[in-house]
Amino acid sequence: METILESSLLEAEALYRQIYEQRAPIMRFLTDLNIPLPRGFSAAAEVVLNSDLRRALERSAIDVQQVIKKIDTAKIEGVTLDSNILEFAFRHTFEHTASRFAADPSLAALRELQDTADLLQYFPFPVNLWTIQNIFYGLLQKWYPAQRDAQMRGDETAHVWVSSFAELARKLGIKVS
Repeated sequence: METILESSLLEAEALYRQIYEQRAPIMRFLTDLNIPLPRGFSAAAEVVLNSDLRRALERSAIDVQQVIKKIDTAKIEGVTLDSNILEFAFRHTFEHTASRFAADPSLAALRELQDTADLLQYFPFPVNLWTIQNIFYGLLQKWYPAQRDAQMRGDETAHVWVSSFAELARKLGIKVS
């Protein structure tokens, strides 16, 4: 059934995209004047922006600036985001990014995880962080003490790692002593 529907859904999305892209300037003009968009325009914007956001959030390396821009566009145009689908897509990618960091707790992997976590503040919906918090807590127990000790000995890379780790912990709601 999914295979049968996929081509029809892609075709419908392409039609909505055509409507949205051709009428985006008038839509922005209307919203700037605080005039509600006609239902057809808002439906096209909703389908296109939600689809674009879902795809952007499903990428293994999320383009944070692109996602922020899409969220801002949705706000400006008064588009309702599909919180269930977008939360699932983001959480799934975030969990994979956290798992990659757990397998390789390098500074580069930490920065990638931190960049992904930066998106949390932009979503107009909560994200279930349970799995990510559990992965992170395991790293707090296993890797953080050694990095903190290296920082105390003057290791500059460890200093950056510990600072970044603590900032990420704050974003995830985990206390680091």
